[in-house]
Amino acid sequence: MKSLFILSFCFFVFIIPSFACNDTRQIKIFPIGVSENNIVTVEIEVNRTEFIRAYQRLNLVRQPKGVKNYDITWIFKSHLSVYDLNQNLIYSKIIDSTYSIGMDYIEAIKESHGKVVQLILQEYPSINLFKVKSFSFCDFQKECNSVSVQSDTDSIGQVTSLIYKDEKYDLPRLSNNTAPA
Repeated sequence: MKSLFILSFCFFVFIIPSFACNDTRQIKIFPIGVSENNIVTVEIEVNRTEFIRAYQRLNLVRQPKGVKNYDITWIFKSHLSVYDLNQNLIYSKIIDSTYSIGMDYIEAIKESHGKVVQLILQEYPSINLFKVKSFSFCDFQKECNSVSVQSDTDSIGQVTSLIYKDEKYDLPRLSNNTAPA
């Protein structure tokens, strides 16, 4: 009986690996401005999963070299969404869809976000862009930290930088005539 217990214990501890679910979903909403009494936003649907599941969802033809089935993979769908002033959804359309493997996914989000912002500036030339009043960084693992908004502004009154932990971060500038830098 004792040897059966030891054998079972070894089997479950050393042979059967434990798996945790990597899947999660979040929607990030970036309000851009107001046009014709409607709020225009960029919404990025973020799905974190394992590569094997992303491979199936995205109908990829082949697995990139060096990528393992259980590597963390991020799937991004960027929407141009329009809400009325009571925050009821009027319109939403997927503009861009992409993915990123591993934990370095910021560039993929920036590129996808930029595509939607460019389209917004083209389709809503009279948009009244929102002005930055506050920022906070939050990784949802620790406390959220507020960011001080730099007082210097450009010629159209937009904040051009932020101060976070004593470091200055320049912001891309939006205007109704140009795409983000």
